[in-house]
Amino acid sequence: MTAESEAGLPLDRLLLRHLPDMNRNKIRAMLAHGRLRLNGSCPDGPAVILSAGDTVELLHSDPDAPSLIFEDAGFLMVYKPAGMEAGEALRTVACLHSRFHRRFNPRLVESLERQISGAAVATADPRIFRRLHAAFSSGGAVRRYQALVSPAPDLAAGPLPGAPGWFCKQERRFQDTAFILLHAPAQRGTRPLHALAAAGLKPLRIAGEGFRKLAVHSSGLSFCHPHNGRRLHYNLPLPRGFRALMDELTPLTTLPADVPAEPPRAPPREQADARTEPALRSPNVPRRPARRR
Repeated sequence: MTAESEAGLPLDRLLLRHLPDMNRNKIRAMLAHGRLRLNGSCPDGPAVILSAGDTVELLHSDPDAPSLIFEDAGFLMVYKPAGMEAGEALRTVACLHSRFHRRFNPRLVESLERQISGAAVATADPRIFRRLHAAFSSGGAVRRYQALVSPAPDLAAGPLPGAPGWFCKQERRFQDTAFILLHAPAQRGTRPLHALAAAGLKPLRIAGEGFRKLAVHSSGLSFCHPHNGRRLHYNLPLPRGFRALMDELTPLTTLPADVPAEPPRAPPREQADARTEPALRSPNVPRRPARRR
C-alpha cells in the first residue's frame, strides 16, 4: 500500500486503519521477523511517521524455513533460520513431520540467539537430555561460527581479544569488513554475539529475504554421540541471504591458506566423522550373539 493522504500518520495507525485483521501484537511480530517493509527496508519501529508517497509492504512468504538436519533414535537436529526462536523452529519441524508427535515431544538441549542461524539439538529421552546437556554445558561440544564483522580484526588468526576461549581466523577481507571463522566450546555463557561485542566487532545486518537477521551463522557443530560416544561432526552451508551479502562486497585480499583454521584438536580416537561411521544403533536393540568357532 502507498501512503498518500496518511502523511504524518504513524505506521501502526496506517495498518490498523486499512487492515481489519491487524493488531499491534501482529505488527510487532512482523517487525521482529522483518516481514514489514517501508520503502523497501525494515523500519525502526511501529511509530515511524509516514511521508507522502511512502510504500508499505507486508511479506508473508518464508523462503528460509526451518528443516530437519538429522534424526536418530535418541535425538534430532533442526536448522533454525535467523529471526526465529529455536523453540518455534522445533515446533514447526515437528508439525511437518507428524511422526515426531506420535513418538515423543522433543525438548531443546541448547538454543541459539534469535538473530543468528544454525543447528539446534533436541531430544525427549531424559537420560539423553542429561548427557547432551552436560556436554553442551561443560565444553564437550564445539560450535563453529561464520560471521561478517566490522571493523576487520587486527589479527589474521588467534585468540579473540576480550573473549577467553574463542578462536578467530580471517577468511576474506573486504573494505572495513572481514569474513571470519569463530571456534569455541559450547559452554554456559558462550554466546557469539557477546564474544564479538567484547572484541569490539559488530556483525553486519542482513535486511532481506523477508527477515531481519545478522550475518552470523553457526556453520559447524561437533559433539559425542550419547549412545556410543563417537564424535559427530555436522557442517551447514551459509544461508542464501548471507551469501548474497558477501557477493555484494568486494574482497581486498585473500588470506594465506596455511594459516591454522582450528584450535587444538581432541585426541584422535574421538575424531571419527559421522559420514564414515557405521549405522548408529540404539542400546535398546539387541545385538546378534557372536558365532562360536
